[in-house]
Amino acid sequence: MSKELTIKLDDKLLKKLDKHESKNKEIITEALNQFLKNKEQNDETVTTLKGNVQTLEKQNESLEIDNICLLQENKKLKGRIDDLVQMYPSAVALLGKTTETRQIKKNRWIFKR
Repeated sequence: MSKELTIKLDDKLLKKLDKHESKNKEIITEALNQFLKNKEQNDETVTTLKGNVQTLEKQNESLEIDNICLLQENKKLKGRIDDLVQMYPSAVALLGKTTETRQIKKNRWIFKR
């Protein structure tokens, strides 16, 4: 697979070409050196950006795993609260839960409206 390279010359270099025809080779080599330096710098930035993308993807995966673990822990804690509500109906206000009979009554009242 072949790649197409485009070289852009500065206006200053083109003016130099017009004025000094004898120094054409030096100016062309200077332009090519500038192009190659810019290409190397661009390659370096691309590699650093790729590295940053990889680290961000790893962080994203670890955060997703942490999120799943927290959701599971939340589910376990809600289950424990439900168990405490069933064991100690007098502690319903402290736990911030309503009993099932109250929830059923509220649902009936809403449906009657």
